[in-house]
Formats: sequence, C-alpha cells, structure tokens
Amino acid sequence: MPLISIIVTTYNRELLVKETILSILAQSIVDFELIIVDNFSNYDFFKLIDSFHDTRIKSIQNNNHGIIAANRNVGIQAAHGKYLAFCDDDDLWEPNKLELQIPFLESNSADLVYSGTLLFNESGMNKIHCYQPVKSLAQFFGYNPVTLSSVILRNSNDILFDENKDFAGIEDYTLWVNLWMRGFKFHMIEKPLVKFRVSVTSFSSVSRSNNEYKIVKFKMSLFARLLSWKEKLALLFFTGFSIARYILLKLLNR
Repeated sequence: MPLISIIVTTYNRELLVKETILSILAQSIVDFELIIVDNFSNYDFFKLIDSFHDTRIKSIQNNNHGIIAANRNVGIQAAHGKYLAFCDDDDLWEPNKLELQIPFLESNSADLVYSGTLLFNESGMNKIHCYQPVKSLAQFFGYNPVTLSSVILRNSNDILFDENKDFAGIEDYTLWVNLWMRGFKFHMIEKPLVKFRVSVTSFSSVSRSNNEYKIVKFKMSLFARLLSWKEKLALLFFTGFSIARYILLKLLNR
C-alpha cells in the first residue's frame, strides 16, 4: 500500500507530460504510486510510460468525452494510497513538495494541504502567486484559492470530482467548496511548491468567460445549501461580481 497516490490526467501533451512525470519521480519522498490517465492521445502513450522503467507508474487509457473530471475520477478509483495528490500534465513539482506537505496530514492538523504557485511560461515569465489561507467559506465565493496541482488530501470513498458538464473546467473549485462544507480542514503552505505553466488560452477572454458562467451557476446551486444568512449575503454579493465579470468578458469577445 503506497502512502500517496498521485493522479495525472493527460491528452496530446507528450513532451509536457514527460516533464511533469520527471518532476514527480524526483520527489524526496518515494513511497507513492503515480497513476496517469490518458484520454487516447495521438502518440504511443504506453511506450512513453514504459520508457521510465519505474514500477510505481500505472498507465490507464479512458475516453472522458470532453469531461476531464471523469478521468480524474478514474485515477481516484484506481488509487490505493492513504493520501491523494493531483498534478496537471503541464505543471511541475518542486522536489520537496510532498516532504513539506505530508507532516500536516500525518499529524491530523489538516485534511487537505495546498501551496503557493510559481506562474511561468516559455517566454521567461516567473511570478509567485499565493492567496491568503482559507479561513471561511465566503473566501471561495470570491475566487478559487486552491491550485489543483498543489493539493494533497486525505483519501476517502467520497472524494470524487463532479462530472456534470455544466461544471466542466471548474470541477476542482466545486470539489474544494464541497469538501470545506463537509468539514475538511485546509492548510496552506505559502512557499511555491508547484510551477504552474501559463498558456495562451489561460488568460483568453473566451475561456475565462465560459468558466465565469459556470461559476455563477455553481454559486447559485449553493444558495439553498447554506445555513447562515451571512454566508448567503456574501454569496449573493460575490455572485454579482461574477455576473459583471462574465458580461465584461463577453463584451470583449465581440
């Protein structure tokens, strides 16, 4: 039984996912399994995985029909670790990422540990990105403070991403909110332990407006589940901002 199950989903990024895998295999903690779920890429995926000659790597192919959450869940269902960690196929880990995060889980002081990130691209961009530690549900209403590739959390049978098409692309955000509402304890390490690759589409107004629309729908679905009127007022306030951002981005797309 490995201590940690690391799940990477990938599609048509042979060179990038190779970099990602190498950064994970370079971890100072070696007690893990690496589960890579491929969406039938246009290269020989199994040949690439075999080239690492590492028995800790498990390779799976599954057609997710455009829903990345489905392949994240395939990885979770194949996991045997006490803890789950995630990494996108174009991000990189610092060698001591797991070593710095594990103590908080082992001491039961946290159920989910995430970190700051370093934004980078091939043009030389290097920018540290770190939100304030999450201390209330209302913080999730304004933005998503948790970078998926930085997360390690306690494994349990009810850890699953939402495969609803309405939330495709924001499935990590919806999971973090649901876990917080179920009482998970979050801990942030401010040090950037993940290098987050910024692509041209990352900041495109089209992709941002699509996600903003989905975030609005998700926030409105939360309203009936909130018990506190303070939380409901905060949700309505930040939903207004999300609607305004969505309208502005749509106007920019014209």
